[in-house]
Amino acid sequence: MEGEFQRNSLGWQVHLMQRRLGEWIGGMLNSAAFGGEDSPSQIPDWLSRLLFWVIVIGLGAWLLWQLYQVLRPYLYRAIALQPQTQGQNRVNDQKLTAEQWLGRSRTFAKQGNYREACRAVYLAVLQHLDDTQQIPYQDSRTDGEYRNLLSRAAQPQPLQLVLDTHEQLCFSDRPISADTFQQCQTAAQEVMTP
Repeated sequence: MEGEFQRNSLGWQVHLMQRRLGEWIGGMLNSAAFGGEDSPSQIPDWLSRLLFWVIVIGLGAWLLWQLYQVLRPYLYRAIALQPQTQGQNRVNDQKLTAEQWLGRSRTFAKQGNYREACRAVYLAVLQHLDDTQQIPYQDSRTDGEYRNLLSRAAQPQPLQLVLDTHEQLCFSDRPISADTFQQCQTAAQEVMTP
């Protein structure tokens, strides 16, 4: 022998499964049609291939569905972490002064959108800290990083309340109440008044 031949492969196994499935279905159809007698006729090859692929695709779809069911809580949590919008009330995160952010927070509060109102207060405080060169503002900085930098701030307690409210806003689906907004706004005024 000049070379060794491969005795088994994935393609060969798929072909055998297709053939066996076709023969089994053909046998079932023949026995049903002829009352249990064996008949030499077989199911067409194209039909056996079609049935094989329908079964494979069905199993694949079922496995994907099961995977989705397992991962669904994590997907919803990831979606919930994205900022929530309510109609046209969402503000573009443009460069505004601290006073402009506070003005927007009052506008949102009058509309009953306390979630966006608290977010505007949070951005006002961050802008104020940047303007007064206490804590430089960076888009990529997290609340935890701001919390670590609080030791440099003049009034860490009110800042802590603003950061806690912002975390609740981002990582919880609980509604933000008018009282929460009022506490957040009071804390921001304590930080921003010299």
